[in-house]
Formats: sequence, structure tokens, C-alpha cells
Amino acid sequence: MLSKTTLWTLLAGLAFALAAFICSYLFLREAVGDWRGMLVAAPLAVFFCGMVCWGIFVARGQKVSFWRGVWVGALVALLSHPLVWYGSILYFYLAGEPRTLNPLEGLWASLVYGLVSLVFVGWLTVPVAAITGGLLAYIQAKISPELKFRANNSSMLKHTKE
Repeated sequence: MLSKTTLWTLLAGLAFALAAFICSYLFLREAVGDWRGMLVAAPLAVFFCGMVCWGIFVARGQKVSFWRGVWVGALVALLSHPLVWYGSILYFYLAGEPRTLNPLEGLWASLVYGLVSLVFVGWLTVPVAAITGGLLAYIQAKISPELKFRANNSSMLKHTKE
């Protein structure tokens, strides 16, 4: 059976992936061209990035707070942009699409595309991921208070168990 921290880490990955899919869909539903790769790559890349970040900064330290969740969520969004672009490049490369970058060229391109996409869509993805992380931390603290929730003196979130 999975430990509670492992379960919460998986749940964090799923929550961030769902948020990424919704953001991707909202931006790409009326876009011209073929964006299937982005709709596949965004949730997958964000799922793994969310699991790693939540596992390192929340689960491993056993410190859960609303603000830690917010910052981890924002970090997930910032780190995910190049990963999502690389995943999309790989999707089209493996699908055999002509005029697609190869995986080695895609490394450099994904960094450039990731920075550009942060400028154009980061205004939505970073706050959405931050809110997702904050809400997840708050819910985790309410359901699993033994994981030492500290609310940073917020009157709305006061609940401490040392």
C-alpha cells in the first residue's frame, strides 16, 4: 500500500496535470494548426514535474502550508513550459510528421519556445498552478493533519499539529 506522502505526491501530479490540460485546451481550442502534441504533452510533462516538485518541496520536508503550496505550484508552471514544448516536439517527431525538429534540435528549441510561451501564456498558467498548489496544500493539511501543516500565521488557515 502507498504511504500518505506518496499518495499526496501522485495526487499533486494529477491536480497539476488537470490544470495544465484545462489551460492548454482554453488556449488552443480555436487555434489554427495542429496542436494535438501540446494537448498530450502538457498534462504529461506537468504531471511529472508536479510530482517531482511536490515530492521535493512538500512531501520530503513533511511541511505543508498554503503558501508553500502556492510557491511550489508557481515553480511547477515555470519549469514545465520548456518540458511541455519538448514533449510536443517529441510527439510530432515520433508521429512521423514532416518538418518536425529532431529530439536533439528540440532541446534548444524547447528552451526558447518555453521562454516565449511564459511571456504569452504564463500570465495564466503560473497563477493557475499557484492556486492549484495552494488549494492542494490546504486540502492535504485538512485531510492529513499529521503531516505538520503550518499556515504562516494566517487566521483563515490556522491549524497546527507538531
